[in-house]
Amino acid sequence: MADGERLPAGHFFAGLKRNGYPVIITDPPWSFTTRSEAGQGRSPSQHYRTRPLSEIMTDPVADLAAPDCHLFLWTTGPMVAAGMHVEVLKAWGFKPSSLAFVWLKTNDPDAIRYADSWDEVFFMGNGFTTRQNAELVILARRGAPKRIATDVRQVIVTRRWEHSRKPAELRRRVERYTGAKGVELYSRSSGPGWDVWGDEVGKFDVVG
Repeated sequence: MADGERLPAGHFFAGLKRNGYPVIITDPPWSFTTRSEAGQGRSPSQHYRTRPLSEIMTDPVADLAAPDCHLFLWTTGPMVAAGMHVEVLKAWGFKPSSLAFVWLKTNDPDAIRYADSWDEVFFMGNGFTTRQNAELVILARRGAPKRIATDVRQVIVTRRWEHSRKPAELRRRVERYTGAKGVELYSRSSGPGWDVWGDEVGKFDVVG
């Protein structure tokens, strides 16, 4: 099978391009536990099917990546602290490069304008230590992909949405940074020029 051809039925990523993507964004369904009943409603397993780390590591992501490829991995603070993202990326054939983006979630899109304190602005999530209100995106590389734009900022500040919904701004910044579009794995929304894959594709698409 030549590079760029669609992977056949039976392949884990059937229908996607073989080694055809210079950019990959992925938001794996990480499995983690909560320590209280109050936190159960925010547990990923209450919203979608999660998978253990050992299983996620077997995803054949290398079959999708072009020889020179940027990969952007959504992950969590505890996973980064434990270095688990490094294990996953190496299993996929990528070398970790940087903390590319930090998404800070606000309670209301206009909160920054009128709030008396930052505590009123930012969402308070779960946390076994400090309460989490940020999500992280790690940049990894395969081969020698080029950075096209040098003015792409790291911090993204937007309101929080439904569980697992990610900001559209992330794709825009990735496109500017890499000068390309590619594939988003475990995606829940489509985008012009992007291939998408996952159990919940289209869940957050705007209709009408």
